[in-house]
Amino acid sequence: MKHEATKISEAFDRFLKLAEQGNPAGQFALGVMYNKGNCVPQDFTQARMWYERAERQNFARARHNLGTLYALGNGVIKDLNKAFVLYKKAADQNFVPSQFQIAVMYHKGSGVKTNIKKAIKWYGKAADQGDVTAQFGLATLYWTGTEVAKNNKKALKRFTEAANNKHLESQYYLGCMYEQGEEGDDYQNDSTAIYWYEKAANRGHIEAQFRLGELYYSGENSIEQSYKKSFYWYQKAADNGHAEAQWNVGVFYKKGLQGVEQDDAKALEWFQKAAKQGHEKASIVMKEYNYGKELNKFFENIGLFGKTDKQGDDAAKKDAQMTNMRQDAMKQFPSALLRFYDAYRTQKNTQDENVTNDHKKSSGR
Repeated sequence: MKHEATKISEAFDRFLKLAEQGNPAGQFALGVMYNKGNCVPQDFTQARMWYERAERQNFARARHNLGTLYALGNGVIKDLNKAFVLYKKAADQNFVPSQFQIAVMYHKGSGVKTNIKKAIKWYGKAADQGDVTAQFGLATLYWTGTEVAKNNKKALKRFTEAANNKHLESQYYLGCMYEQGEEGDDYQNDSTAIYWYEKAANRGHIEAQFRLGELYYSGENSIEQSYKKSFYWYQKAADNGHAEAQWNVGVFYKKGLQGVEQDDAKALEWFQKAAKQGHEKASIVMKEYNYGKELNKFFENIGLFGKTDKQGDDAAKKDAQMTNMRQDAMKQFPSALLRFYDAYRTQKNTQDENVTNDHKKSSGR
């Protein structure tokens, strides 16, 4: 640790010497050290001073960083117009991060009037030089078609560039494009969709995990159905908090689908997790389950099953009949029974309220 600190201190001394000699690279390096607080206390004013000295010598990276100081208002009064001017100078020098920032500013109308055509131009320049975020941004614009003319071929090209650069969302969206396809396009391909979904899913992308579960469950088109693979990916997505996947895992346990042992307790556990996230079907199931528990108490309270005062075979038969009636109701939850239970509960609440009121009257309150 001490050795590393010594090396940084020596680097600062070297950069300072270069900077004082007018070397733009040394001036830029000092600006970065003050900007980030490396080896010296963070000082945006000092950072700006050294960036400005390097910028006056047309040092593109210093222009970019100085632009960022103005964009954020670090050590200077925030000024998006100045930031744009500085970014534009660096972008014209072919500095990729500045090209991307210029694209964003034209896109959002930040520091300059919105101009989607110029945004596309600068996104393209950055994307062509390998900027992953620019590649993804262009692909999204062309795929959605909300701000530019929809162009799936251009979207596919840019998504592929970014995906090959390990951009997670691009890998997922490539899977979507190859799965769905669109009328008039010939790129729909199930195996390629699976390939990109798996790329994203293996890196923890929840929606990609869920889509794989769906595809293997349905086995549509050229995809071979596999409940085993479907459950594997549903489980991955469910573990990561995907509500629909949690519901589907519950269904697997409830039905005991191929490769999964039937287990009502586990099914209930997953339904409950999905319900907590507002999943509609799971919420209904849990409501009925809770109704069932209350019905159980209700049956006990009104003596619909359990021990009787009578003795002998008649009592045993009646006991069995009442128990069967309860079990059937618990399984089927007929709406009439639920309405009957609701009416019973409402009547009981009313009776309790009347008793309370009578008590208040008799006590003079």
